[in-house]
Amino acid sequence: MTGKKVVMAFTDEQVAKLTGISVRQLRYWDETEFFRPEFAWEERKDVLSRIYSYLDLVSLKVIARLRKKVPLQRLRVVKERLAEFSPELWRGLTLWVDGGDVAFFHPKSGEPEQVVSGQKIMKLPLANTLDDLDTNVQLLFMRDVQSVGRIAQRRRVLHNRPAIAGTRIPVSAIRAFHKAGYSVEDILAEYPSLTAKDIRVALADDEAA
Repeated sequence: MTGKKVVMAFTDEQVAKLTGISVRQLRYWDETEFFRPEFAWEERKDVLSRIYSYLDLVSLKVIARLRKKVPLQRLRVVKERLAEFSPELWRGLTLWVDGGDVAFFHPKSGEPEQVVSGQKIMKLPLANTLDDLDTNVQLLFMRDVQSVGRIAQRRRVLHNRPAIAGTRIPVSAIRAFHKAGYSVEDILAEYPSLTAKDIRVALADDEAA
C-alpha cells in the first residue's frame, strides 16, 4: 500500500499531555464552542468522540501560551476579531502578548496592533512556542520496548477491549483488516506505530481462539 496520506489524530488525553491544557478544560471549550476539535462526532458521549488534528494541536499550543498572560474571556473576544482576518485563527497570524491583551500584524496596514484595543504593544513573538512540538509528538507515540508484541487490557481504555500493549489500537481492528485480505505490510501501513511482531501476535491470538 503506497501513496496514502498519513493523517495525525490525537485524543483529548494526548492533547492534554502535549499542551498542558487539562482534558476537562478541552471538553469545556468544545461545549462552549471556544475551540472544537476538527474530527468530532455529533454525539460527544463516547470516549473517542473528540479527535484533534495536528493543526488543532498547533492552535491549542499557541492558546496555552497566551493563557499565561491573557484572561480566557479576553481570548474569546480575540477569537471573534481574528476570525475577520484569517480562518486559521491562532495559527494563521503572528501573535504577540502585551499586558492582558493580544497583538498581531494587521493584514492591511502591516503594522502591529492590539487585537481588541488597538494600542501600541511590546512584541513577544510566539513562534518559539512550536519549536519542540514535533519532537514531543514523536515522544508521545514512542512505545516501551517491552510492550512490543504484547496484548493488554486496561480499565477505561477502549472499554477494556484487548489492544496492542502501549497503544490504543484494538486487536479486533487488526483482525478485521486481516480478514479483509490485508497483508502484514498492508496493516503496518495503516498503523505505522505497530511492528510486524505486534501484528503476528494479534493474528496468532485470533487463530488460537
